[in-house]
Amino acid sequence: MIFCYFYASLVSINTVNNHLKLMKKILSLIFVITTGMSVLFSQSTDLEKEGYKGAVKKVDYYNSTNDLYSSSFYSRSGMNTKYICFYGDWSSEDLNIDSTIYHHDKEDRLINEFYYSHNPEENRSTIYKFDENDLLIKTIYNHASIDREIINDFEYNDAGHETLNLEVGRGRTNRLITEYDDTNRVIKRILQYGDEDDMSEPSYVELFDYDDENHRIEYNKYSPRNDNKHIDRTIYLFDEEDNKIETQYYVPQTFFSTILPTSDTKEVPEKPNSIIRYDYLDNVTRTHVYNENNELTREVLVEYGNNGSIVKRTIIYEDGSTSIETYAYDEDNNLIEEGVYYHNIKKSNAKVLRTSTYSLTGQVLEVTNQLLKGKKKVIIKNYYDQHDNLIKKERRRKRKLEMTERYEITYY
Repeated sequence: MIFCYFYASLVSINTVNNHLKLMKKILSLIFVITTGMSVLFSQSTDLEKEGYKGAVKKVDYYNSTNDLYSSSFYSRSGMNTKYICFYGDWSSEDLNIDSTIYHHDKEDRLINEFYYSHNPEENRSTIYKFDENDLLIKTIYNHASIDREIINDFEYNDAGHETLNLEVGRGRTNRLITEYDDTNRVIKRILQYGDEDDMSEPSYVELFDYDDENHRIEYNKYSPRNDNKHIDRTIYLFDEEDNKIETQYYVPQTFFSTILPTSDTKEVPEKPNSIIRYDYLDNVTRTHVYNENNELTREVLVEYGNNGSIVKRTIIYEDGSTSIETYAYDEDNNLIEEGVYYHNIKKSNAKVLRTSTYSLTGQVLEVTNQLLKGKKKVIIKNYYDQHDNLIKKERRRKRKLEMTERYEITYY
């Protein structure tokens, strides 16, 4: 499904995004990509990852115009074998079809992946190879528009931790080296890229420090190719009872410089520009965000209920305005109500933004979204089959049906 970019989904109302949290997620995603693809080969089946129950054989998705948009096929062991995406006009010759074929070995490991596009220049394939210890040791990628293979080779230490990811074929060589201490904790990571005969100076170096209690207490990132500039730093603080109490982020104001060092890379500030504090359960309770002049620009306060779920989030902005998000749960800890209160110098506004109802098995049956302005409501209803798999989704506004999506599921 990752090769179809036009998936139609029902719109939900989002709460205020935390910029630094998003940035850390993006950086974490990049780390996963650069350190190999072993996460793709976990023990979970594709059906489990996609939330399906029962022995599903095929899922056909019909979009809001009641056109067949995609078909997914699964093996008896729950692995995806084929995905077909249809987009365009079914009543004309403008219909485009893309498909992906997946091959697995006897252990249900993905070993071949072939993508066939309606545009032949976009056809591509990937081959995955494993060793006798079930570790991914090589990937071979081919693209119709590239006249060479892109090959990744992986090496591991005796504990099965990746020590080398070597990529060739993109016109340059990329080498990611990871070093461990005697207890297999990551202590150093080096990224080199460029021509094979010019790999002496790393693109960046990451260093990880730990205390005697095995806590990671500091992370630093340097760019040797940019005058060894200090481009990222994180400090972790713990109390005497080994509880994490604070994380301090020292991040340059130029966001993309933390991802790919460039000639104008900024160094980390002298003081942290984000501080996150935690309770004894490792829940985030307070976040402070500072500008480059060390002035507080945003404060986020989070409160939790007895079940550990967030019940209130208060965001205080630089201009003094405030937004408060509230959350309520049922006895099964299902989120049943979300509210928001916003206040600035000119006006205040408070509303329940969303209410939800659930089935006895915890499936979302109905979601009512209340627009912040006016009295219009958007109601989304979900329908499930006997296996608790979603088969229909309806959206209504003022009781008028606006959109329907359907899922036809075939079982073995």
